[in-house]
Amino acid sequence: MAQPMLASRQPADLTTAAATAGVAGPSSSHLVPGCAFDAAHPVASTSAGTTAHHAPTTHVIVPAPPPFTVLIVDDNAINRRMLQFPLSKAGISCVEAADGLEAVQMFALHAPDLVLMDITMPVMDGFQASFEIRQLEHFAAAEQDEHSGSSMAGRARRNCRIVATTSLQSEADLRHGQEAGMDDWLVKPIKPAKLVADVKAFQQMLAVEAAIPS
Repeated sequence: MAQPMLASRQPADLTTAAATAGVAGPSSSHLVPGCAFDAAHPVASTSAGTTAHHAPTTHVIVPAPPPFTVLIVDDNAINRRMLQFPLSKAGISCVEAADGLEAVQMFALHAPDLVLMDITMPVMDGFQASFEIRQLEHFAAAEQDEHSGSSMAGRARRNCRIVATTSLQSEADLRHGQEAGMDDWLVKPIKPAKLVADVKAFQQMLAVEAAIPS
């Protein structure tokens, strides 16, 4: 996948934006995420009549990784399953939508980090759904800026990554996808191992970004 543009967002902000836009909602030592790790230090050797002196325990805080969710959008339940199964098996949280309109609603509800978007679907196709998602992000960012008094109010921002998952691959389709706000293109059939590797790499990139002090 190409280098993503990263930014933080909150589900509540997107839900508010959706309402504004008229979209209805539906070793024996262990490092434990979010917990303190006691780093063991050697204990001084003792002999008869002497007292052991223990070095002070060092506490290292291991931050929990940020939540990461993938929204899978496809009108074919089998296709959704073929994407969801390897990702869930790899420990990645997934939510699903069966058409473009439902995708917009699920996006507003869950604020996913990555959207795997089919193109040809009933009710609303993937191009229009991607455009609507970008509009929600725009409205959410503008509202946040208005409340914070930022001079960036109204500026459109890319908060999630939208990847087309389709058999379409003409230059016209690619151009249409780019204009709708899509970031990348995966041509079906999609290899599960490659999908998991790419998604994991993107997840790690977000985790590194989140760990950098703002």
